[in-house]
Amino acid sequence: KVFASSVCGEYATCSNSNGGYACTCNSGYFGDGASCDAHATCDANATVTTPGTPTADAVCECNAGYTGDGTTCTLADCPANADGAPNCQCAEGYNGELGWDENAQTWTGECTE
Repeated sequence: KVFASSVCGEYATCSNSNGGYACTCNSGYFGDGASCDAHATCDANATVTTPGTPTADAVCECNAGYTGDGTTCTLADCPANADGAPNCQCAEGYNGELGWDENAQTWTGECTE
């Protein structure tokens, strides 16, 4: 079965299957087993981090200036303004215009490098 494991993708696991083999993408990856890519289920304000070893899971990490688990990222701590709405600015080194949509209770705009 050594040959079979060389057929599987870098981020896949080979297992014996009734005299043959099956390639399955590791957790955090998708594909057919011969080729596996990191999941694209990260928040728009997060980046997929590919681990250094093929058996480790891909991880979503919030970008600088954001906090969360990677699948959901919100702006880091923001003080409230006089109206009680969050009052955030882009983190140091980032530019952009941020606003708070009171009706949707969500941020508008974005911060970029």
